[in-house]
Amino acid sequence: MGRRDVAWTFAGAILIAAVLGGGCSDAPPSPDDPKGWVAVLRRSDVYGQKRAIEALARIGDPAVPGLRDALGDPRLDTRLAAVRTLARLGHAAGPALGVALRDGDPVVRSEACEALVAIGPASAGEVRGALDAPNHAMRESAVRCAGRLGDPGAVVLPGALVDGDGRVRDRAIEAAIAIGPAALPALEEARTKVPETERSDVERAIAEIRGRDGSKPAA
Repeated sequence: MGRRDVAWTFAGAILIAAVLGGGCSDAPPSPDDPKGWVAVLRRSDVYGQKRAIEALARIGDPAVPGLRDALGDPRLDTRLAAVRTLARLGHAAGPALGVALRDGDPVVRSEACEALVAIGPASAGEVRGALDAPNHAMRESAVRCAGRLGDPGAVVLPGALVDGDGRVRDRAIEAAIAIGPAALPALEEARTKVPETERSDVERAIAEIRGRDGSKPAA
């Protein structure tokens, strides 16, 4: 047998071994197996993740617990895939998306916010919950998200306007202005609680909202 024949035989043996050895592990999960598809999501390349996203979106609510667990994966692409799947599941995914709003990566937080805004007013509690995040950037993301929710986002302001980090308080002022009259009670309360150096910012926000919307000063 020539050297070329030996090489081809060796290559063929490797291919056969790969097919025989990997056939079972490569078999896709059953269509209604959320754990199996979450496992695919966590170990796959982009193509495999796309298949898993479609499968998990079809499965619906039973997929949420596994996707929430996947939000703790160290791989950014896995966490993004989990958020993108949760975004397709609607209200049942709200608590898990609230977890994603505390993610260390700003892209994950941004996509989580998009999904929470799409859910609508019911997600305001999840956004407010993200104010307990340990990092100011995470809390800033939550406050920005609250500003996009409109009136329901006002529930985030009482805590955000007196946050221990000035950057979060700045974002809260911006969110309050975006929300409008529904933010006035929180601003009025914060006026007596924020550092004196920031009181003028709160006053300015109140004046801007009243001037823009014709709101009357508090009695």
